[in-house]
Amino acid sequence: LAFFTDGLTESTRDIDNGYRRLRAALIDPRVRAAENPARAIVEHVLDRGPTRDDIAVLVLETGTTVRTACEDELETPEIVRASRT
Repeated sequence: LAFFTDGLTESTRDIDNGYRRLRAALIDPRVRAAENPARAIVEHVLDRGPTRDDIAVLVLETGTTVRTACEDELETPEIVRASRT
């Protein structure tokens, strides 16, 4: 389950393209298997240009493993938290 702010899909300056890139990220096995799936989604969707809006992504997975990333551990402030529960 992935929650995201509109800044993620609007970052491409073309909302339809943003949603296409998001859908592609969500089905990409490399993104799904990433250590930090939220970061992988952002990297897959972003257009590498400067963003004008805030971006936040929260990914929840069911299972027994718990993973979290504190803001201090993140390289980019756009990714707020990734968690597996």
